[in-house]
Amino acid sequence: MPGEDGMDRLTIGCVLSDIYFPMDDTQYVAHAWRCLHEAILLNGHWVVSCAHRVFDSLGLVAEGQLPPRLDGVAMIAPAPNDALLRDALSRRLPLALIGTRLRLNRCDCVDVDNRRVGHIAGELFLKAGHDRVAFVTSAPTQVSSMERHAGLLAAYREAGRSEDDVLYMALNDPVPLDEPSLDEDLRANYLRTEHFGWQNNPGVFDRFLRRLLDERVTAIFAFNDQDARMYTDRLMAAGVKVPSEMSIIGVDNVGRFVLGNPRLSSIGQNVPQICRVAVRLLLARIQHPDAEPQTVLVPPVLHDRGSVAPPSRRAA
Repeated sequence: MPGEDGMDRLTIGCVLSDIYFPMDDTQYVAHAWRCLHEAILLNGHWVVSCAHRVFDSLGLVAEGQLPPRLDGVAMIAPAPNDALLRDALSRRLPLALIGTRLRLNRCDCVDVDNRRVGHIAGELFLKAGHDRVAFVTSAPTQVSSMERHAGLLAAYREAGRSEDDVLYMALNDPVPLDEPSLDEDLRANYLRTEHFGWQNNPGVFDRFLRRLLDERVTAIFAFNDQDARMYTDRLMAAGVKVPSEMSIIGVDNVGRFVLGNPRLSSIGQNVPQICRVAVRLLLARIQHPDAEPQTVLVPPVLHDRGSVAPPSRRAA
């Protein structure tokens, strides 16, 4: 429908599988949610907020679906079997996906370059002199997690180090990997993951910490900043000094986590740029629905706050 300025106004579905209220804008998903709405509105179009499940502090309070009339859908971090994603695909709606690289027809993807994220972490660890490092994740089946580990591993390989010097650890239970389009190196690396069980279960973190020390690990690359802060607090409570005895770096550059004590280095995703690119691709796909799908990777940025330091004698 044309607006007062004569511009054709489209109705774009801004979609999350699950929304938790109150939304915390310091988290990646909520930040992307806000930036995506802004990008659509600043292009002069209508936004319809959509979610399959809506939660508050008491639990599930509402369930929804895509409305009947949409010109296109921008979706944040969907799983391959997501109900709203399947609905959009079945209706042949133009799609742009954020925070994923699913290979689907009539669908464009925008994400941070997660392999580069891992490579930056590896470069920082190598520069500080860390010979034994660990990638530790709370989300091992997410492709972004696997790619970050692969980037870290690549940095060490390129420096002439053994892949055995890069451990792959998960603080949750193992689950079958069901992603047919997964790159073969990611699949092979996932099979080498050491699972410790859910991090809140009794004794899990103690076993994890003992494993780090037994393996002479001196640096941890965490899946995100929330995990990095949790590991930092637990390590320091156990008497391990950060960064002199265990260096740590996270991902997302989230203020509430990185600006604690000690301040944490983090690799940031340019979320506003990711969302602007996604909206640009979606508007182009609405005009040309059968165009070849595109995947755009936005470069990450290192924010070095000093939580990576040369390993001490005790840690080595």
